[in-house]
Amino acid sequence: MDECAKVLAEIRQTDDRRILAPHLLDYSVLQWWSSAYRDAYRNTIESLAILREEGAETPYLSTAYCQSEITLPWGLLLLGEWGEALREVRTRITMLENNGDDRRTQAMRLYLAWIHLHAMDFAGVLVICASIFPALGDPAVPSGLRIFRC
Repeated sequence: MDECAKVLAEIRQTDDRRILAPHLLDYSVLQWWSSAYRDAYRNTIESLAILREEGAETPYLSTAYCQSEITLPWGLLLLGEWGEALREVRTRITMLENNGDDRRTQAMRLYLAWIHLHAMDFAGVLVICASIFPALGDPAVPSGLRIFRC
């Protein structure tokens, strides 16, 4: 982590924000893995802002945006900022639905269920999971696969 921080400081000195953005995001992932959630959040937000400034044509398709789908909501959840985590996930679900990206929409819904689980909203978790895995409530599905069924 220390070595990465030094290299990132050198990249910042070049004053080329286009080069800084992906490295900043990569570093934020390391911070997130190291439980430095607040710093990871700040660096992810900064990286995404730089990418928007640079005029990425479809930023939601970028690797940076995909990486931020993990670090932002999970970081906010682990910081105890559940309301903000819910807003982040719901915003992303709406955007992904509008773009027809079903796979990533389903992943975001799992993140939504995870937030509800931490809030001990077990009924909400079941509703969300049933919407993601409707076959799990089907009696024709083998019982070993109906783990979410009440």
